[in-house]
Formats: sequence, structure tokens, C-alpha cells
Amino acid sequence: MKRINFLVVFLSLAIAIFAVVDQLYLSNIDQIYVYYIKPIVWLSIALLFWFLVRKTKSVMQKSDKIVYVITFLILFTSLYYLLGIFFGYKYSAYNHSIFGMIRNIYSFVSILISYEMIRGSLISREKNSIDRACIYIAMSCIFLDIGRLVRIPEIGLSFSYILGDIAPILIAQYFLNYLVRHCGLTTTILWQLIPNIIIYITPIFPDLDWFYKFLYGLASPLITFVFLYYTYINKELVKDVKVGRKKKPFTGIITMVILFFMLGFFTGMFQIQPTVIISNSMNPVFYRGDMIIVKEKADYDIGSIIVYNHDNKRVVHRIVERVIDSRGIPCYITKGDNNKEVDGWYVYTDDIEAVYMFSIPKIGYLTIWIQELWR
Repeated sequence: MKRINFLVVFLSLAIAIFAVVDQLYLSNIDQIYVYYIKPIVWLSIALLFWFLVRKTKSVMQKSDKIVYVITFLILFTSLYYLLGIFFGYKYSAYNHSIFGMIRNIYSFVSILISYEMIRGSLISREKNSIDRACIYIAMSCIFLDIGRLVRIPEIGLSFSYILGDIAPILIAQYFLNYLVRHCGLTTTILWQLIPNIIIYITPIFPDLDWFYKFLYGLASPLITFVFLYYTYINKELVKDVKVGRKKKPFTGIITMVILFFMLGFFTGMFQIQPTVIISNSMNPVFYRGDMIIVKEKADYDIGSIIVYNHDNKRVVHRIVERVIDSRGIPCYITKGDNNKEVDGWYVYTDDIEAVYMFSIPKIGYLTIWIQELWR
């Protein structure tokens, strides 16, 4: 194993700390800093890295590689905006006057190029997996919304925020580090530059919910990586190590398909989905920490265990009676098997999300632990 490059480790941690300070304190000074001073600060740091830290490294930056990556980028960017036809569009909050767009693009382009110059400089000197991990942490700190992460104990950590906002950034950083390593700095700059400039210019963009943002954030780099790897990089690696056997793309494609169906199952894309039990109100049918599998909008009657929404919380209780409310609307009364009294509210058909099918003991404790950790 190659020795750790302590310069990379130190500089990566220093950049991570400065990124946190910049987001939490410096960027809150005023708009002048954000739009004019901040780009100069980061560009100065990037130039220092580029001329003093960067080590000239042979990276196969073939023009066809760049064209290949950009083709996928254009396809995915087009697909992103086409999704708005199905999910709707919302107006951009950015200033779309001529001066506003020029200012936003100047600020964004300067900072983005600076970030990528820092990434390229650090990666050019990496030696082992520890160096790579430190670089990954540094770049993640740069792109994550640190301010919101700090306020999580106050605002709460939701599953939708983790998958819709945090996960795509973390996936992107891994992918961009890989691109720098094998395709050069130009590809990473273009990968981020093109779609983000479009967002600054266009007055609308697709109004996707957290699941589809996550799916897009996962699919675009993953599919690009698979095809790039099996088209170019694997051939180069085989040539370098003089191995006659090449890997086939089927393994990666099958993995993507399996991963897609797993994500669809656990995030509720399909009719059958999991739910973690966080109380003991339904003992002994299932217990706190069990995961139950439910089916959306199946038939239900008295005795059925249902999942329904009450005060923006999911409740898993049994239907014990069907009644008519004071307005003449049919509804249900529910009760936890382990509770002495029935629930003190009516459950209407529109509130019911799914019906219980079966349970898997104890495997939901990790989810409960994560939720309680951030309270």
C-alpha cells in the first residue's frame, strides 16, 4: 500500500474547514461578498493550489471522451426539463434581468471553476484510499448546504431531505472525482457548468419531488459512469496492465436495474412498500423496530390493519368499527391492539394509505436510531 500523502490530507481538511466557515459566517456578511468578493477569494485559493500543489499527471483527455460525457450530459439535462411536462414547473428565484444573469453567471462560473481546480490539484497528488477519502470529504463540504445541516436539530432530519438533497450531492462528488481522475478537469467543469447556467438563464424549471430528484441525481452520473467505463476506461486499464480479459457491461447494467427496484420499493414508488414501526401500540402483532410490508389502497374492512395519516403522522392501527360522522360521511374508528381505548378521531377513506400484509422483526431499528439521533 502506498504511503499517505499528508499534504493532501492536510490541505483537504483545511479546505473543508474553510468551506464550512465560508458558508456559515463569511457568506452571511452581505451580498457584495457573495457576488463579488467570494469568487475572488476562491479563485485565489484555486490558483495557489494549481501552481503550487498540482502535480502534472498524465490523464487521457481525448476529445472523444469529452464529447461522450457532454452528450450524456445534454441528454440528461433535456430529460430533466422534459420531466416538468409530467410534474409541472415552478418559477426560478434567480434574478433574470440582464445585469442579474450576468452577475449570477460570473459569480457561479468563477466559484465553480475554482472548486474544480482545487479538486484537480488535490487528486493529482493522491496516493491511496485515505487521500481519496479526505478529498471526497473536502469536496462534499464545499457543495453541501452546511447551514441547513447545522440547523437539523432544530428543523429535524427528514428522509426526503436526505435522499432528495444530500444524497445527489454526495453521489455527484464521487462521480466528479472519478471524472477528474480518468477524463481530466475539462469534463468536470462542463458537467456542472452547462446545466447550472441553464438554470440561471431559464425562468422556470421542473418541480420534482424528493424521490425524483434523488432518482435523477443517481441515474445521470451512474449511467454515464457505466457507459464511459466500458467504452473507454476499462480498455485503457486493460491495456495498461496487459490483461487480455475485459469486463462486460452486463454486470453494471444488471446492478443498476436491481438498485432501481430496491430504491423504488424502499421509497414507496411501487404499490408494495415498507414501513418501520416506532411504537408498541400493536403488540403482539408486531413490535417497535419491526418493519412491516404494506400494500397501497388495498381492500379493507373491520379487522384490517391499516396505515393512515393523522396530523401529518403515519399511524398503523386496526379498524374496529365503521361509522357515519355528523356530516353523513362514512368513516372508521381505529385502535391499537395494545391500547385500552380506541383512537379519539375518525379515519376517512382519503386518510388511508395502505393495508398491512406481513412484518419482518427488528430490522427497522436502524431507521429509528437515526431519527432519534437527530432530534
